[in-house]
Amino acid sequence: MKTSPSYWIAVVASSHVARGVARGFAQLGHGTPGTLSDLKRGDWIVFYSPRTHIEGGDKVRSFTALGQIISDEPYEARRKNPRTGCRPWRVNVRYRKSATAAPIQPLLKGLELTSHRGPHWGIAFRRSRIPVSRSDLRKIAKAMGYTLPPIR
Repeated sequence: MKTSPSYWIAVVASSHVARGVARGFAQLGHGTPGTLSDLKRGDWIVFYSPRTHIEGGDKVRSFTALGQIISDEPYEARRKNPRTGCRPWRVNVRYRKSATAAPIQPLLKGLELTSHRGPHWGIAFRRSRIPVSRSDLRKIAKAMGYTLPPIR
């Protein structure tokens, strides 16, 4: 029985998004396995980057990458993080390279996730992974110059 894909927003610094795009993976919540537990093959994921780096950096406040999960399940990276000594958990992603960064500000009033929050829209992005409607993901993808394919 085939299930419909789910749609996610991942909140990740743009420098880390760029590393994942270059290598074809996603790593959320500092690499903890729980942040990936609900992601499945076929799900769509868009990355929102508040800043360039985890600890500060310049403000980005844009959706910075879009892709589809291609892993059957999360896996532990081969190499340890040199800073923490841990091996982070990841999923493989087929990124849509034609999707370009899109600022969040013009989208805020039109997204189900943020339209009712007014000036406190940032509260919705306090987690590393957020479920989102297909409608919202479609609007974000369109702003990024990408059209989601129809559900089959």
